[in-house]
Amino acid sequence: MDELVTTRTGISRSHALGAFSSMVAGAFLAARASAAGPMLPLRVATQASDSTGLVFYAQDMGFLHDAGLDVEITIMRNTAAQLAALLAGSIDIASTSFVTLATLKSRGLDVRMIAPSEIYVGKPTIVVMTPKASSVRSAADFAGKTLAVNGLGDSLQTLLLSWLDANKGNSAATNFIEMPMPEIGVALRQGRVDGGILAEPFATAAKADCRVVGDACSSVAKTFVMDGYCGNAAWLSQNREAARRFAGAMNKAARWANAHRTETAAILARYTKISADTVLDTVRATYGENVMTDEVVQPVITVAAKYLHLRDSIVAADLIWRS
Repeated sequence: MDELVTTRTGISRSHALGAFSSMVAGAFLAARASAAGPMLPLRVATQASDSTGLVFYAQDMGFLHDAGLDVEITIMRNTAAQLAALLAGSIDIASTSFVTLATLKSRGLDVRMIAPSEIYVGKPTIVVMTPKASSVRSAADFAGKTLAVNGLGDSLQTLLLSWLDANKGNSAATNFIEMPMPEIGVALRQGRVDGGILAEPFATAAKADCRVVGDACSSVAKTFVMDGYCGNAAWLSQNREAARRFAGAMNKAARWANAHRTETAAILARYTKISADTVLDTVRATYGENVMTDEVVQPVITVAAKYLHLRDSIVAADLIWRS
């Protein structure tokens, strides 16, 4: 299946918090929501991974409901599917990267980032992997080989291109094939591809049969915002209050998630279908708390401009929504 619609905001909180009676929990959530004003409906699309998992925590822990948002989450296979739905108006907010937003901007489409998700701080949460039996040991060894990416032309492929060239490889001499993230580990194990780029928790889940060759983000900058949640500028101008509430709830969720790794592992396991024990063994994402400044956004835009042949004039300020 390409997508799965979850339960609405607040309903799934019991999975993370244990056994509350529905009456007490419902009364509590209703009381908190009333303080935020009328409930506003919101349709959000994302992928199931640690990097993009922040919205799952915000939903399960009630941060979105407490902000007065009635959220429906749809899980989609990649960024392209999410952006197609966003531009068609079938969803309001999508999880994506600044690479994608820069690409859209270069095509005359105005989509802005509302809230950050993962911020890269030197931890290898997105890695380049090969089968354990492979002779590939470095970026240079991938010349003439085929690597799997979650989406052609998206942020992960851009990170991979940058990593190859920064580590004495040749991105122009490498072939790429697109497949859903959960299938990349399988393709590596079966020898159908020579390498691939995997985000957590899928990277750790593949380690029984595969090994890490490099940190895919290391060539961009020591610290940068990788991805987040965006909205069409036209929708944002008409739904400023909903976007403001969403941004506030996501910041609260980021603060909570960074401090509660065990709890987030249990939640992420349900959405990714990977065991909580495996998730706990992963290199976990660090989520951005009030960090969406031009300085931490620009590095990945610069990489996108180089490898996707975008206009050099695109800057971070063009892609960030200011409430």
